[in-house]
Amino acid sequence: MPRGTKRERTTWEAPISTSSPAEKGFDVVEVLGLVTRLGLVALVIAGGLIVVFLNSDAGGSLGERFKRAAETGAVFSQPARPEASGNVERDPAAGDEASTDKAEAQTQVAVIGSPRLLTPPATRAAPQLVRLALVSPKKICKAIDPGTDFMSWHESLLLDGQWECYATATAEGERVEREDTGESEEDALVSSDPDAVVEPALPSQPQLFVMARGDQRDTLTTVRVKLVADSAAKAKRGARRIAEITGALFDVLQWRAPDGLLEKLEGLTDFDLEQAGTQLRFKRELSTGWQYNLIVIFPNPKIYSQGSAFHPPETTSEAGPPGPAELSGSTPVSGNDR
Repeated sequence: MPRGTKRERTTWEAPISTSSPAEKGFDVVEVLGLVTRLGLVALVIAGGLIVVFLNSDAGGSLGERFKRAAETGAVFSQPARPEASGNVERDPAAGDEASTDKAEAQTQVAVIGSPRLLTPPATRAAPQLVRLALVSPKKICKAIDPGTDFMSWHESLLLDGQWECYATATAEGERVEREDTGESEEDALVSSDPDAVVEPALPSQPQLFVMARGDQRDTLTTVRVKLVADSAAKAKRGARRIAEITGALFDVLQWRAPDGLLEKLEGLTDFDLEQAGTQLRFKRELSTGWQYNLIVIFPNPKIYSQGSAFHPPETTSEAGPPGPAELSGSTPVSGNDR
């Protein structure tokens, strides 16, 4: 090689990248994968929160309301739509609007304002116990006899199919017989005034009329005790005797008398009460003197003896058919006098 010729120097150059500008940007596939993973994580977290809420008290209550609403078609938190009455006059010009409102009202779901309306109705209360007088009427007549062997259970001479026993005695237990003067009421001169009301003469001693009656030989339906006196002091004496007879009635029936019953009888205090289907009424009559009536009405055994004793108490409108004349010179007093 000649000296005058310069030797070319070798140069080193950095390699030039051959990648395109698009390859230098973000990788789309990697971004989509990241977004998908984040969405799945958020979905799992939301599902967990929903499960926790439904397991709480508030969530359970809300779920129950939705379940009942789906079964009954109820809509909660929606006011009821007022409906016009048939007497309200409507404007003929608003006919189309009224027809539209009527159609909407017919298709509207019934509104239940309170969840309590969805609860089942309360069960019926237990029926009341009705207690029958199952003691022999003969034994009852003997227990409530105002004297000694005055009363006997026999078939009524005036009322077909009825059985009864009755007697009249003083408060001391002496028998009172009905006086027979041989003169009828039509023949007796009562008063010169045809509008006058003549009351029978009051006895000088307090008298008690006691009667028991039944519609069969072995059943008892009513017991009645009437007191007649001409003064308050004598009425008090008769009241003590009424209390004794009533106590004997409850003893023979093997029942417990209502609280304060005997005390009210001794005090001549009116009352009207019921015990196990048996009605007890005591009241003063609107007549001259001191006249009181105690009426005991037992449940009808024809209704209750064939089935269970657990029945509603029978409503009795009448105590029974009229009874015989109980006091000397007095007119017959019906058994339904209160």
